[in-house]
Amino acid sequence: MGTRRADRISEAIRREISTMLQQKEIKDPRIGFVTIVAVDVSSDLKEVEVYLTHYGSQADKEKSLAGLKSAAGFIEGEICRRLKLRLVPNIKFSYDEKLEKTMNVLKILDSLHEDKK
Repeated sequence: MGTRRADRISEAIRREISTMLQQKEIKDPRIGFVTIVAVDVSSDLKEVEVYLTHYGSQADKEKSLAGLKSAAGFIEGEICRRLKLRLVPNIKFSYDEKLEKTMNVLKILDSLHEDKK
């Protein structure tokens, strides 16, 4: 199993979960405005790590993550069915902190630039 297959499956899973979120197929009201940033799939395709960002408060972010975690079984089944996978992957959700850190650095740089004016 090459990495090309894992990359293809990662992208397909990202697309499917994004579609489920956009079309409100996941009915948990706790899930707010989240964006799937990346998906990492283990070489045996059993473990899937889904990285996301959330636009809103920290409390909203935590609610969305809780909603996604409680919907993980439904999402796993749908991914398996839609992508015709033999094994149901174990999906874990976590936040992509890189984007948040990048935004903070940009804010600091902007404020330093403003201070020089």
